[in-house]
Amino acid sequence: MKITGVSSNDYLCIHSDSKKIVAKNTVSEKQDRLEISTVGKSLSSYSTDGSFGVSEEKLQGIRRQVSDGTYNRDSKLVAQKLIDLMKGRTI
Repeated sequence: MKITGVSSNDYLCIHSDSKKIVAKNTVSEKQDRLEISTVGKSLSSYSTDGSFGVSEEKLQGIRRQVSDGTYNRDSKLVAQKLIDLMKGRTI
């Protein structure tokens, strides 16, 4: 007569299978993130009311020039003034 007991290998196989299932359930989903850079945050501090010190008449004049196609500015000068503003230099 042959009598076999419960082998430890059977127990280990069942135990390792349950670990695999738990590991699959703990995977988190990826999420998108949006961060504002320090430069962006510093730019927002220049004006809290959104006006940026521009008069309505001047703004309407610029809008009219843009719609007519006559608005022209030196891009290098604009870029230099933006850099000066960010570095804290006066314009």
